[in-house]
Amino acid sequence: MTGDDDAQRLEERRAVDQTIQHVINGLVDGAKGSDPRRVAAAVKASLENAGMMGMPAPWIEAVAEGLAQGNAYVVSPYTQEHEDIPPPETHVPSRTID
Repeated sequence: MTGDDDAQRLEERRAVDQTIQHVINGLVDGAKGSDPRRVAAAVKASLENAGMMGMPAPWIEAVAEGLAQGNAYVVSPYTQEHEDIPPPETHVPSRTID
């Protein structure tokens, strides 16, 4: 394994993360206030349309719950830094737990 292999895998992972983040960001406005089950179906369908198959149901449900509350799920630290993620509608405390 070489550094080039690692760099390639990292680039591929970031591209997947960005695709997923774009899907989620595109659903935020329309999902707020909706039934989380309908939002989950929209998340799953949108991800599949973007080529992201096989996302775990519990993850989809968690993303849908947040979207129904008007909160975009942040896929990774990379997407948080490089993508325009809509701010949360509900207060989400940020704290360190020792």
